[in-house]
Amino acid sequence: MLCLGLHSFLPDTLMNIATLEELAALLEHHSQSWTHTHRSELLPLLEEATVPDSLLDQRRWERIALGFWFKEGKAQREQEFTTDADEKVGSIRVEELPSAAFAYYLQRYEQSTNVYLKARYALVLWNAPKPNAYGRMGNLAHTHLLEALATADCTGRDKRRDCIQMLGACCDLALLLRHRQPDTVEAVLDRFTGAVPFEAEGRIPLLRLIADTGKLFKPDVLTDEVSLACEALFDDFFAAGEYDACEALCPLARTVAQRRGRAVAEWSDRLGRTHEAMAERRLSDPSGLAPYEFYRRATEDYRAAGNTAAYDQAFQRLNELKSKIRLGATSFQLKPEDAQAMQADIDDRIQRLTQYSPHDLLEYLTVHPEVLPDYASVRAFAEQHKGSFFFASVPTSQLDENKNTRRVQSDEEVDKLTADFYEWMLQFRLASLVPLLAACYRAGNFSYDSFCAFLEKSSWIAQPLGETAVNGQEVVYTWKDLIYPILRDFFQQLAVGIDGGRENFVLSIDSLTVKLEGLLRDLLQRSGANTTANDKHQDLREVFIESLLNHAVAQELFDESTRYFLRYLLLAPGMNLRNNVAHCYYRYQDQYSFDKIILLLCGLLRIANFRFEPLDPPAAAPTDESAPA
Repeated sequence: MLCLGLHSFLPDTLMNIATLEELAALLEHHSQSWTHTHRSELLPLLEEATVPDSLLDQRRWERIALGFWFKEGKAQREQEFTTDADEKVGSIRVEELPSAAFAYYLQRYEQSTNVYLKARYALVLWNAPKPNAYGRMGNLAHTHLLEALATADCTGRDKRRDCIQMLGACCDLALLLRHRQPDTVEAVLDRFTGAVPFEAEGRIPLLRLIADTGKLFKPDVLTDEVSLACEALFDDFFAAGEYDACEALCPLARTVAQRRGRAVAEWSDRLGRTHEAMAERRLSDPSGLAPYEFYRRATEDYRAAGNTAAYDQAFQRLNELKSKIRLGATSFQLKPEDAQAMQADIDDRIQRLTQYSPHDLLEYLTVHPEVLPDYASVRAFAEQHKGSFFFASVPTSQLDENKNTRRVQSDEEVDKLTADFYEWMLQFRLASLVPLLAACYRAGNFSYDSFCAFLEKSSWIAQPLGETAVNGQEVVYTWKDLIYPILRDFFQQLAVGIDGGRENFVLSIDSLTVKLEGLLRDLLQRSGANTTANDKHQDLREVFIESLLNHAVAQELFDESTRYFLRYLLLAPGMNLRNNVAHCYYRYQDQYSFDKIILLLCGLLRIANFRFEPLDPPAAAPTDESAPA
């Protein structure tokens, strides 16, 4: 790979390069990998070397070429960032290079005997914009990469990754250019099957390459030897207790088997065995969630494999573990100065809002942005952190308060992360709302009478509403007959808690949760929305609450933050109150918390924040003894 004649041009000290020949000799001598030694060895040498002004451009162009990486054969700039204005900025792109740079790369390609450098120069030239593009360079780059692989040392993690990256680049070029496809397939399969020595840790990425590149690795090239290599690799990993490797291997091997037209059940069965082994290894997990989750996955695997006996056994184990789940509460530890600032903000807000009139306080709870998180900001934060280490730490299964799990699909991951961030932001808002409303109750501007008076004046809740009953008669009703008893119970229990007793919000939470859906449905219907649809039997049914919140009329009535709050409050992956109340998943009093009823009241105020035109002629509302005098 190295032109021996260039040794005469190597400078006495690598820190002092005087000529173009010495720069070339430095690169030829130290470019002994595709990428992995560039940042640690070659680039520091280039940066530290002293060069005359006449070589500054050439050194810069070499630095740029070494920084490029390639995706599906296309040159990608070394670094890229997104600004607050959502603009992409970063290092130079290949299309931004001057024509002189491409002329220099062509000269270096023709002079170099280092296959790594020749492949890189060729790929840069192949990616050059017109009129600097060199179409033949794609094929030449592919050939040089295959030459490099023939002699590459792939032992050790870094060298192994370097080989895998070269093989991936070869697969991309083979598909794009239809060039040397049999040679490329052979280079990958020989290393996977062991015909060419390759460490076991690197064979899963090779299998992923085989599974993901179906147009190249067609059924006719996937021999029995490949299947046997998959089985042997699994057996070795499983015997060594490398269950994470087994978990990664099984879906890929299943894809390969399916492409060959072979039965895939055995790979689902192997994956089930893997998840059982992972569960048993995690039995000491304090929360009990890890083994429970792995056994849940095992049941899915055995069901897919058609292994009834193994499924029944795993399902039995799953139920045994369910009662052992112990989840701790999420907590935040603030710096002392941050905690003091937060407490000062809460105290200031309490002092300010206890001076509000009852009407202004409830107006604040209805519309002020301090009360609930802003959905757009939370969603943007989740999108920004997708793929980060923090994102990777978020569980892929959702656990409700009844210990039921639900697997989060890959396309739902940002939604799950958004819900998690929203929950944490909501906890901070509740940290001020709870003491605030308690203080306002003591101050007298948050009470049953003031709440009802606010609804009477500012909401459709207390308005008489007319509709035609099933028997054809016109009837008049008002929602205050259903809502005021809930408010009375809430304020009675709040008084108990304020006086030092044990408050009980069971009745108010159970009742208000289901009333919110009815209020939302009635509001949309009276605003012109059709809330019914034909089911699979062509029967006319009311649509679910998720569809109500997505309705075009709901989008006109409520802003995005309000709709997300109601969805988070009532549905999964949020608090899922509607489901938990309807199915009686709350079985002990602590689950009926002050936090939940406060959020339900915030939801009530947002749905109630409208007025309809009065009935004509006006109809008297039913007498409600619970209404304020």
